[in-house]
Amino acid sequence: MRFVLIDPDPDSAAEMRYVLSEAGHDVVLATTVDEACRAAVLTPPDAMLVSAMATQIDLRLLREKLQQLNYTGPILRIQPGVG
Repeated sequence: MRFVLIDPDPDSAAEMRYVLSEAGHDVVLATTVDEACRAAVLTPPDAMLVSAMATQIDLRLLREKLQQLNYTGPILRIQPGVG
């Protein structure tokens, strides 16, 4: 699967990218809503993953912008480092 992972914390993002990549997934990192939308256009994902720690990410704005780009996949909030 291909994911866009939105996480402004570079250490957390790198850890999640590593785990997902090791499981065979393709992961594009983004730190802002705009970066995530650009990534979704360039490499359409199967799902958008938003770090639960990224409290500054406005999920409503993200959803609205992605809908304008015809993205219809899931937007999931994930908790890095739990498990």
